[in-house]
Amino acid sequence: MTTNSFIPYRVSEFSDWTFPVSGDNGKTVRWNHLLQKYEHIAFEASGQAVAEVAAHVALVNPHTQYLLSSAYTAGDVLSKVLTVDGPGSGLNADFLDGLSSVDFESSGSSSAAILAHVALGNPHNQYTLASSISAFGATLVDDADQTAARGTLGLVIGTNVQAQNTNLAALAGLTGAADKAPYFTGSGALAMTDFTAFGRSLAASASADAGRTTLGLGTMATQASTAYLLASGYTAADVLSKLLSVDGSGSGLDADLLDGLSSAAFETVGVAAGLITAHVGLPNPHTQYTVVSNTRAIILASSPTVRTVALATDTLEMFAWDGLAWYVAPLELIVQPNAVDMGLLPPMVQNDRAGFNATSITDKTINNSAIGVNTNTTEGSIRVSSGALQIYLLGVWNDVVTGFRFREDSVSGQYELEHRPIGFTSWIEVMSGNSDALGLNGLPLTQGYVTSIGPYPAHAQIVGREITS
Repeated sequence: MTTNSFIPYRVSEFSDWTFPVSGDNGKTVRWNHLLQKYEHIAFEASGQAVAEVAAHVALVNPHTQYLLSSAYTAGDVLSKVLTVDGPGSGLNADFLDGLSSVDFESSGSSSAAILAHVALGNPHNQYTLASSISAFGATLVDDADQTAARGTLGLVIGTNVQAQNTNLAALAGLTGAADKAPYFTGSGALAMTDFTAFGRSLAASASADAGRTTLGLGTMATQASTAYLLASGYTAADVLSKLLSVDGSGSGLDADLLDGLSSAAFETVGVAAGLITAHVGLPNPHTQYTVVSNTRAIILASSPTVRTVALATDTLEMFAWDGLAWYVAPLELIVQPNAVDMGLLPPMVQNDRAGFNATSITDKTINNSAIGVNTNTTEGSIRVSSGALQIYLLGVWNDVVTGFRFREDSVSGQYELEHRPIGFTSWIEVMSGNSDALGLNGLPLTQGYVTSIGPYPAHAQIVGREITS
Protein backbone atom coordinates (compact mmCIF):
# COMPACT_ATOMS: atom_id res chain seq x y z
CA MET A 1 0.00 0.00 0.00
CA THR A 2 1.26 3.36 -1.04
CA THR A 3 1.17 6.53 1.06
CA ASN A 4 -1.14 8.44 -1.36
CA SER A 5 -3.95 10.57 0.18
CA PHE A 6 -7.42 8.99 -0.25
CA ILE A 7 -10.99 10.17 0.37
CA PRO A 8 -13.77 7.60 1.04
CA TYR A 9 -16.17 7.24 -1.84
CA ARG A 10 -18.57 4.31 -1.21
CA VAL A 11 -18.87 1.23 0.88
CA SER A 12 -18.87 -2.27 -0.68
CA GLU A 13 -20.20 -5.13 1.25
CA PHE A 14 -18.58 -8.48 1.07
CA SER A 15 -20.12 -11.67 2.31
CA ASP A 16 -16.69 -13.00 2.79
CA TRP A 17 -13.58 -11.09 3.39
CA THR A 18 -10.09 -11.93 2.18
CA PHE A 19 -6.86 -10.14 2.72
CA PRO A 20 -5.83 -7.75 0.05
CA VAL A 21 -3.60 -9.12 -2.58
CA SER A 22 -1.01 -7.49 -4.77
CA GLY A 23 -2.63 -4.73 -6.94
CA ASP A 24 -5.42 -3.84 -4.43
CA ASN A 25 -4.25 -0.27 -4.09
CA GLY A 26 -6.85 2.22 -2.68
CA LYS A 27 -8.59 -0.26 -0.42
CA THR A 28 -8.69 -0.81 3.30
CA VAL A 29 -10.86 -2.67 5.76
CA ARG A 30 -13.01 -1.83 8.74
CA TRP A 31 -15.07 -3.79 11.27
CA ASN A 32 -18.89 -3.47 10.80
CA HIS A 33 -20.26 -4.18 14.25
CA LEU A 34 -23.79 -4.38 12.95
CA LEU A 35 -22.97 -7.07 10.42
CA GLN A 36 -20.34 -8.49 12.68
CA LYS A 37 -17.85 -8.69 9.87
CA TYR A 38 -15.03 -6.83 8.22
CA GLU A 39 -15.64 -4.82 5.11
CA HIS A 40 -13.46 -3.52 2.32
CA ILE A 41 -13.52 0.29 1.88
CA ALA A 42 -12.52 1.54 -1.56
CA PHE A 43 -11.04 5.05 -2.13
CA GLU A 44 -11.03 7.25 -5.18
CA ALA A 45 -8.22 9.44 -6.24
CA SER A 46 -8.15 12.98 -4.75
CA GLY A 47 -10.39 15.55 -6.74
CA GLN A 48 -12.79 13.15 -8.32
CA ALA A 49 -15.33 13.29 -5.49
CA VAL A 50 -15.12 17.11 -5.32
CA ALA A 51 -16.07 17.41 -8.99
CA GLU A 52 -18.99 15.04 -8.57
CA VAL A 53 -20.26 16.92 -5.49
CA ALA A 54 -20.05 20.27 -7.33
CA ALA A 55 -22.04 18.86 -10.25
CA HIS A 56 -24.57 17.48 -7.76
CA VAL A 57 -25.00 20.81 -6.04
CA ALA A 58 -25.45 22.61 -9.37
CA LEU A 59 -28.63 20.66 -10.12
CA VAL A 60 -31.98 22.49 -9.41
CA ASN A 61 -33.37 19.38 -7.70
CA PRO A 62 -30.65 16.76 -7.48
CA HIS A 63 -32.80 14.68 -5.16
CA THR A 64 -35.87 14.00 -7.32
CA GLN A 65 -37.03 11.51 -4.76
CA TYR A 66 -37.68 14.45 -2.40
CA LEU A 67 -40.27 17.34 -2.58
CA LEU A 68 -39.04 20.90 -2.27
CA SER A 69 -40.28 22.61 0.94
CA SER A 70 -41.57 25.58 -1.12
CA ALA A 71 -43.99 23.21 -2.91
CA TYR A 72 -45.38 21.87 0.39
CA THR A 73 -48.45 24.17 0.63
CA ALA A 74 -52.02 23.73 1.90
CA GLY A 75 -53.34 24.05 -1.65
CA ASP A 76 -50.99 21.29 -2.85
CA VAL A 77 -52.02 19.04 0.05
CA LEU A 78 -55.74 19.68 -0.69
CA SER A 79 -55.18 18.95 -4.38
CA LYS A 80 -53.64 15.59 -3.57
CA VAL A 81 -56.30 14.72 -0.95
CA LEU A 82 -59.10 15.47 -3.43
CA THR A 83 -57.66 12.81 -5.76
CA VAL A 84 -58.01 10.06 -3.16
CA ASP A 85 -60.93 11.09 -0.85
CA GLY A 86 -64.51 9.83 -1.04
CA PRO A 87 -66.09 6.44 -0.34
CA GLY A 88 -63.58 3.69 0.29
CA SER A 89 -60.72 6.14 0.93
CA GLY A 90 -60.71 5.35 4.62
CA LEU A 91 -60.46 9.10 5.36
CA ASN A 92 -61.97 9.69 8.82
CA ALA A 93 -62.76 13.45 9.16
CA ASP A 94 -63.64 15.17 12.44
CA PHE A 95 -66.33 17.46 10.88
CA LEU A 96 -68.69 17.46 7.87
CA ASP A 97 -69.55 20.96 6.73
CA GLY A 98 -68.55 22.17 10.17
CA LEU A 99 -70.87 19.66 11.93
CA SER A 100 -69.75 16.71 14.04
CA SER A 101 -71.39 13.29 14.02
CA VAL A 102 -73.63 14.17 17.00
CA ASP A 103 -75.39 16.67 14.78
CA PHE A 104 -76.76 13.89 12.52
CA GLU A 105 -79.23 11.03 13.01
CA SER A 106 -77.71 7.61 12.92
CA SER A 107 -78.52 5.42 9.94
CA GLY A 108 -81.97 3.88 10.24
CA SER A 109 -83.26 5.91 13.14
CA SER A 110 -85.30 8.29 10.91
CA SER A 111 -86.77 5.42 8.90
CA ALA A 112 -87.94 3.69 12.05
CA ALA A 113 -89.62 6.84 13.33
CA ILE A 114 -91.34 7.38 9.99
CA LEU A 115 -92.59 3.78 9.88
CA ALA A 116 -93.97 4.13 13.41
CA HIS A 117 -95.65 7.41 12.42
CA VAL A 118 -97.25 5.82 9.38
CA ALA A 119 -98.49 2.87 11.45
CA LEU A 120 -100.65 5.17 13.56
CA GLY A 121 -104.31 5.31 12.64
CA ASN A 122 -104.43 9.10 12.62
CA PRO A 123 -100.98 10.43 13.40
CA HIS A 124 -102.06 13.99 12.49
CA ASN A 125 -105.01 14.43 14.83
CA GLN A 126 -105.08 18.14 14.02
CA TYR A 127 -106.27 17.24 10.53
CA THR A 128 -109.49 15.60 9.40
CA LEU A 129 -109.25 12.21 7.82
CA ALA A 130 -110.05 11.99 4.13
CA SER A 131 -113.12 10.00 5.03
CA SER A 132 -114.46 13.06 6.94
CA ILE A 133 -113.92 15.62 4.06
CA SER A 134 -117.14 17.44 3.11
CA ALA A 135 -118.45 17.86 -0.39
CA PHE A 136 -117.03 21.38 -0.56
CA GLY A 137 -113.72 20.10 0.75
CA ALA A 138 -113.70 17.52 -2.00
CA THR A 139 -114.11 20.31 -4.59
CA LEU A 140 -111.16 22.08 -3.04
CA VAL A 141 -108.73 19.18 -2.78
CA ASP A 142 -109.22 18.20 -6.40
CA ASP A 143 -108.12 21.64 -7.67
CA ALA A 144 -105.12 21.42 -9.99
CA ASP A 145 -103.28 24.47 -8.71
CA GLN A 146 -103.48 27.43 -6.34
CA THR A 147 -105.26 29.59 -8.92
CA ALA A 148 -108.09 27.05 -9.15
CA ALA A 149 -108.15 26.70 -5.36
CA ARG A 150 -108.51 30.50 -4.95
CA GLY A 151 -111.42 30.37 -7.39
CA THR A 152 -113.09 27.61 -5.37
CA LEU A 153 -112.58 29.59 -2.15
CA GLY A 154 -113.91 32.80 -3.75
CA LEU A 155 -110.56 34.50 -3.32
CA VAL A 156 -109.79 35.46 -6.90
CA ILE A 157 -107.09 38.17 -6.87
CA GLY A 158 -108.40 41.41 -8.35
CA THR A 159 -112.03 40.21 -8.09
CA ASN A 160 -112.58 39.01 -4.55
CA VAL A 161 -109.37 40.05 -2.82
CA GLN A 162 -106.67 42.70 -3.29
CA ALA A 163 -103.37 41.56 -4.74
CA GLN A 164 -100.15 42.06 -2.80
CA ASN A 165 -99.41 45.82 -2.71
CA THR A 166 -96.52 47.74 -1.12
CA ASN A 167 -98.85 50.52 0.01
CA LEU A 168 -101.22 48.03 1.68
CA ALA A 169 -98.26 46.26 3.24
CA ALA A 170 -97.01 49.58 4.63
CA LEU A 171 -100.52 50.30 5.96
CA ALA A 172 -100.68 46.87 7.58
CA GLY A 173 -97.39 47.60 9.33
CA LEU A 174 -98.83 50.61 11.18
CA THR A 175 -100.25 50.46 14.68
CA GLY A 176 -103.55 52.29 14.94
CA ALA A 177 -104.39 54.62 17.82
CA ALA A 178 -107.08 57.10 18.78
CA ASP A 179 -106.99 60.46 16.94
CA LYS A 180 -104.34 59.21 14.50
CA ALA A 181 -104.36 58.92 10.70
CA PRO A 182 -101.88 57.38 8.24
CA TYR A 183 -100.07 59.47 5.65
CA PHE A 184 -97.51 58.71 2.96
CA THR A 185 -93.87 59.60 3.64
CA GLY A 186 -92.73 58.19 0.30
CA SER A 187 -93.47 55.49 -2.27
CA GLY A 188 -94.76 52.45 -0.35
CA ALA A 189 -94.01 54.13 3.00
CA LEU A 190 -96.60 55.28 5.54
CA ALA A 191 -96.50 56.85 8.98
CA MET A 192 -99.03 58.00 11.56
CA THR A 193 -99.94 61.61 12.33
CA ASP A 194 -102.34 63.36 14.67
CA PHE A 195 -105.93 63.65 13.44
CA THR A 196 -107.95 65.28 16.21
CA ALA A 197 -111.70 65.62 16.50
CA PHE A 198 -111.40 69.26 15.38
CA GLY A 199 -109.28 68.26 12.41
CA ARG A 200 -111.91 65.67 11.44
CA SER A 201 -114.69 68.26 11.73
CA LEU A 202 -112.70 70.61 9.48
CA ALA A 203 -112.06 67.84 6.95
CA ALA A 204 -115.77 67.00 7.00
CA SER A 205 -116.71 70.53 5.90
CA ALA A 206 -118.73 70.33 2.69
CA SER A 207 -117.53 73.68 1.32
CA ALA A 208 -115.08 76.54 1.86
CA ASP A 209 -117.82 78.52 3.63
CA ALA A 210 -118.45 75.59 5.99
CA GLY A 211 -114.71 75.28 6.60
CA ARG A 212 -114.45 78.98 7.51
CA THR A 213 -117.40 78.55 9.84
CA THR A 214 -115.63 75.65 11.53
CA LEU A 215 -112.53 77.82 11.88
CA GLY A 216 -114.60 80.67 13.29
CA LEU A 217 -113.68 83.03 10.44
CA GLY A 218 -115.94 85.81 9.20
CA THR A 219 -116.21 87.51 5.82
CA MET A 220 -112.90 89.29 6.37
CA ALA A 221 -111.11 86.02 5.61
CA THR A 222 -112.33 86.20 2.00
CA GLN A 223 -110.86 89.66 1.37
CA ALA A 224 -107.75 90.17 -0.77
CA SER A 225 -104.51 90.93 1.02
CA THR A 226 -104.48 94.39 -0.60
CA ALA A 227 -107.64 95.24 1.33
CA TYR A 228 -105.72 95.22 4.62
CA LEU A 229 -102.97 97.34 6.07
CA LEU A 230 -99.98 95.56 7.52
CA ALA A 231 -99.49 96.24 11.20
CA SER A 232 -95.97 97.47 10.41
CA GLY A 233 -97.48 100.14 8.15
CA TYR A 234 -99.83 101.45 10.85
CA THR A 235 -97.47 104.10 12.21
CA ALA A 236 -98.02 107.51 13.75
CA ALA A 237 -96.45 109.12 10.68
CA ASP A 238 -98.88 107.29 8.38
CA VAL A 239 -101.86 108.29 10.54
CA LEU A 240 -100.68 111.92 10.56
CA SER A 241 -100.24 111.88 6.78
CA LYS A 242 -103.80 110.70 6.26
CA LEU A 243 -105.19 113.07 8.90
CA LEU A 244 -103.50 116.05 7.27
CA SER A 245 -105.28 115.22 4.02
CA VAL A 246 -108.74 115.61 5.61
CA ASP A 247 -108.32 118.01 8.53
CA GLY A 248 -109.10 121.72 8.54
CA SER A 249 -112.29 123.71 8.42
CA GLY A 250 -115.42 121.62 8.01
CA SER A 251 -113.68 118.32 8.85
CA GLY A 252 -115.48 118.03 12.20
CA LEU A 253 -112.20 117.14 13.88
CA ASP A 254 -112.43 118.09 17.56
CA ALA A 255 -108.87 118.24 18.93
CA ASP A 256 -108.05 118.38 22.62
CA LEU A 257 -105.10 120.76 22.17
CA LEU A 258 -103.95 123.38 19.68
CA ASP A 259 -100.16 123.73 19.57
CA GLY A 260 -100.13 122.11 23.01
CA LEU A 261 -102.67 124.53 24.46
CA SER A 262 -106.23 123.78 25.50
CA SER A 263 -109.21 125.96 24.60
CA ALA A 264 -108.95 127.64 28.01
CA ALA A 265 -105.77 129.35 26.80
CA PHE A 266 -107.68 131.22 24.07
CA GLU A 267 -110.47 133.77 23.98
CA THR A 268 -113.67 132.66 22.39
CA VAL A 269 -114.98 134.53 19.37
CA GLY A 270 -116.55 137.90 20.23
CA VAL A 271 -115.08 138.27 23.69
CA ALA A 272 -112.07 140.30 22.59
CA ALA A 273 -114.14 142.35 20.15
CA GLY A 274 -116.59 143.21 22.91
CA LEU A 275 -113.81 144.23 25.26
CA ILE A 276 -112.21 146.40 22.60
CA THR A 277 -115.52 148.04 21.77
CA ALA A 278 -116.11 148.80 25.43
CA HIS A 279 -112.53 150.03 25.74
CA VAL A 280 -112.84 152.37 22.82
CA GLY A 281 -116.13 153.69 24.11
CA LEU A 282 -114.58 154.91 27.36
CA PRO A 283 -113.71 158.63 27.51
CA ASN A 284 -110.29 157.76 28.91
CA PRO A 285 -109.71 154.02 28.98
CA HIS A 286 -106.06 154.41 29.96
CA THR A 287 -106.35 156.09 33.32
CA GLN A 288 -102.62 155.85 33.81
CA TYR A 289 -102.26 158.29 30.95
CA THR A 290 -103.72 161.79 30.44
CA VAL A 291 -105.01 162.63 26.97
CA VAL A 292 -105.34 166.32 26.11
CA SER A 293 -105.89 168.33 22.96
CA ASN A 294 -104.85 171.90 22.33
CA THR A 295 -102.85 173.99 19.99
CA ARG A 296 -99.30 173.01 19.30
CA ALA A 297 -97.88 176.08 21.12
CA ILE A 298 -99.90 175.52 24.30
CA ILE A 299 -99.01 171.83 24.43
CA LEU A 300 -95.28 172.49 24.12
CA ALA A 301 -95.45 175.25 26.77
CA SER A 302 -97.12 173.00 29.36
CA SER A 303 -95.36 170.68 31.88
CA PRO A 304 -97.77 167.91 32.94
CA THR A 305 -97.20 166.06 36.25
CA VAL A 306 -98.08 162.62 34.74
CA ARG A 307 -97.40 160.95 31.46
CA THR A 308 -99.59 162.67 28.89
CA VAL A 309 -100.55 162.19 25.25
CA ALA A 310 -101.57 165.38 23.43
CA LEU A 311 -103.11 166.15 20.05
CA ALA A 312 -102.27 169.48 18.38
CA THR A 313 -105.55 170.68 16.98
CA ASP A 314 -103.92 173.19 14.63
CA THR A 315 -101.24 170.92 13.11
CA LEU A 316 -102.84 167.53 13.86
CA GLU A 317 -99.57 166.34 15.40
CA MET A 318 -99.31 163.85 18.24
CA PHE A 319 -97.08 164.58 21.27
CA ALA A 320 -96.04 162.45 24.26
CA TRP A 321 -94.80 163.74 27.66
CA ASP A 322 -92.42 161.38 29.54
CA GLY A 323 -92.16 163.54 32.63
CA LEU A 324 -89.20 165.56 31.40
CA ALA A 325 -89.86 166.61 27.81
CA TRP A 326 -92.37 166.52 24.97
CA TYR A 327 -91.71 164.14 22.06
CA VAL A 328 -93.40 164.51 18.72
CA ALA A 329 -94.68 161.34 17.07
CA PRO A 330 -93.39 160.88 13.46
CA LEU A 331 -96.79 161.06 11.82
CA GLU A 332 -99.31 163.58 10.61
CA LEU A 333 -103.04 163.18 10.65
CA ILE A 334 -104.30 163.80 7.15
CA VAL A 335 -107.77 163.17 5.85
CA GLN A 336 -107.53 160.15 3.56
CA PRO A 337 -109.50 159.57 0.36
CA ASN A 338 -111.58 156.43 -0.10
CA ALA A 339 -109.08 154.98 -2.58
CA VAL A 340 -106.08 153.06 -1.18
CA ASP A 341 -102.82 155.00 -1.50
CA MET A 342 -99.27 154.68 -0.23
CA GLY A 343 -100.42 154.58 3.37
CA LEU A 344 -97.89 156.18 5.73
CA LEU A 345 -97.54 159.94 5.24
CA PRO A 346 -94.86 162.38 6.44
CA PRO A 347 -95.58 163.74 9.96
CA MET A 348 -94.96 167.38 9.29
CA VAL A 349 -93.68 169.79 6.75
CA GLN A 350 -90.98 170.98 9.05
CA ASN A 351 -89.40 167.51 9.59
CA ASP A 352 -90.00 164.82 6.93
CA ARG A 353 -88.77 161.73 8.79
CA ALA A 354 -90.82 159.02 7.08
CA GLY A 355 -89.85 159.70 3.46
CA PHE A 356 -93.35 158.96 2.20
CA ASN A 357 -96.14 161.13 0.89
CA ALA A 358 -99.34 160.54 -0.99
CA THR A 359 -97.65 160.24 -4.38
CA SER A 360 -94.00 159.32 -3.86
CA ILE A 361 -91.37 157.47 -1.84
CA THR A 362 -88.15 159.29 -1.03
CA ASP A 363 -84.70 157.92 -0.12
CA LYS A 364 -85.90 154.32 0.39
CA THR A 365 -84.60 150.91 -0.71
CA ILE A 366 -87.18 148.29 -1.67
CA ASN A 367 -86.11 144.68 -0.86
CA ASN A 368 -87.77 141.29 -1.40
CA SER A 369 -90.41 142.78 -3.72
CA ALA A 370 -91.61 141.92 -7.22
CA ILE A 371 -92.77 144.08 -10.10
CA GLY A 372 -96.17 142.98 -11.30
CA VAL A 373 -98.93 144.33 -13.53
CA ASN A 374 -99.39 148.06 -13.83
CA THR A 375 -102.24 149.96 -15.45
CA ASN A 376 -100.73 153.36 -14.64
CA THR A 377 -99.68 155.07 -17.89
CA THR A 378 -97.66 157.77 -16.26
CA GLU A 379 -94.36 158.42 -18.02
CA GLY A 380 -91.69 156.16 -16.50
CA SER A 381 -94.07 153.48 -15.18
CA ILE A 382 -92.70 149.92 -15.23
CA ARG A 383 -94.37 146.52 -15.31
CA VAL A 384 -93.88 142.85 -16.25
CA SER A 385 -96.11 141.64 -19.08
CA SER A 386 -95.98 138.43 -21.13
CA GLY A 387 -92.58 137.57 -19.71
CA ALA A 388 -91.00 140.91 -20.66
CA LEU A 389 -89.92 143.85 -18.51
CA GLN A 390 -91.58 146.97 -19.92
CA ILE A 391 -91.29 150.74 -19.33
CA TYR A 392 -93.87 153.34 -20.35
CA LEU A 393 -92.15 156.04 -22.46
CA LEU A 394 -93.58 158.49 -24.96
CA GLY A 395 -97.06 157.10 -24.52
CA VAL A 396 -96.06 153.48 -25.36
CA TRP A 397 -95.07 150.43 -23.32
CA ASN A 398 -91.58 149.44 -24.50
CA ASP A 399 -89.82 146.10 -23.88
CA VAL A 400 -86.59 146.42 -21.94
CA VAL A 401 -83.86 144.29 -23.58
CA THR A 402 -82.34 141.78 -21.14
CA GLY A 403 -79.42 139.40 -21.43
CA PHE A 404 -77.19 142.04 -23.10
CA ARG A 405 -74.47 144.23 -21.70
CA PHE A 406 -73.98 147.63 -23.31
CA ARG A 407 -71.28 150.24 -22.96
CA GLU A 408 -70.16 153.42 -24.67
CA ASP A 409 -66.57 153.14 -25.91
CA SER A 410 -64.74 156.47 -26.24
CA VAL A 411 -61.25 155.03 -26.81
CA SER A 412 -61.34 155.90 -30.51
CA GLY A 413 -62.93 159.26 -29.75
CA GLN A 414 -66.03 158.31 -31.73
CA TYR A 415 -68.11 157.27 -28.72
CA GLU A 416 -69.33 154.02 -30.26
CA LEU A 417 -72.11 152.01 -28.68
CA GLU A 418 -70.86 148.48 -27.97
CA HIS A 419 -72.37 145.33 -26.46
CA ARG A 420 -71.21 141.85 -25.55
CA PRO A 421 -73.67 139.17 -26.71
CA ILE A 422 -74.11 135.87 -24.87
CA GLY A 423 -71.24 133.53 -25.75
CA PHE A 424 -68.85 136.31 -26.84
CA THR A 425 -65.77 137.34 -24.88
CA SER A 426 -65.09 140.62 -26.71
CA TRP A 427 -67.10 143.80 -27.11
CA ILE A 428 -68.86 144.30 -30.47
CA GLU A 429 -69.95 147.54 -32.08
CA VAL A 430 -73.72 147.62 -32.29
CA MET A 431 -73.88 149.19 -35.76
CA SER A 432 -70.95 147.49 -37.56
CA GLY A 433 -70.76 144.17 -35.75
CA ASN A 434 -66.98 144.54 -35.48
CA SER A 435 -64.97 143.79 -32.35
CA ASP A 436 -62.64 146.29 -30.74
CA ALA A 437 -59.97 143.56 -30.55
CA LEU A 438 -57.65 143.85 -33.56
CA GLY A 439 -55.50 141.33 -35.40
CA LEU A 440 -51.91 141.60 -36.61
CA ASN A 441 -53.09 143.54 -39.64
CA GLY A 442 -54.79 146.11 -37.46
CA LEU A 443 -58.27 144.94 -38.49
CA PRO A 444 -60.99 143.67 -36.09
CA LEU A 445 -60.86 139.96 -35.35
CA THR A 446 -64.67 139.88 -35.54
CA GLN A 447 -66.24 141.63 -38.49
CA GLY A 448 -69.98 141.69 -39.07
CA TYR A 449 -70.39 139.34 -36.06
CA VAL A 450 -68.17 136.76 -37.83
CA THR A 451 -64.89 135.86 -36.15
CA SER A 452 -62.07 134.89 -38.56
CA ILE A 453 -59.77 131.99 -37.89
CA GLY A 454 -56.87 134.39 -38.29
CA PRO A 455 -56.15 138.11 -38.06
CA TYR A 456 -57.30 138.81 -41.60
CA PRO A 457 -60.94 139.26 -42.60
CA ALA A 458 -62.73 136.93 -44.98
CA HIS A 459 -62.24 137.81 -48.65
CA ALA A 460 -65.00 139.85 -50.25
CA GLN A 461 -66.82 138.39 -53.24
CA ILE A 462 -68.55 140.15 -56.14
CA VAL A 463 -72.01 138.72 -56.65
CA GLY A 464 -73.82 140.45 -59.44
CA ARG A 465 -73.61 144.14 -58.70
CA GLU A 466 -72.94 143.67 -54.99
CA ILE A 467 -69.82 142.93 -52.96
CA THR A 468 -70.43 140.40 -50.17
CA SER A 469 -68.11 138.95 -47.56
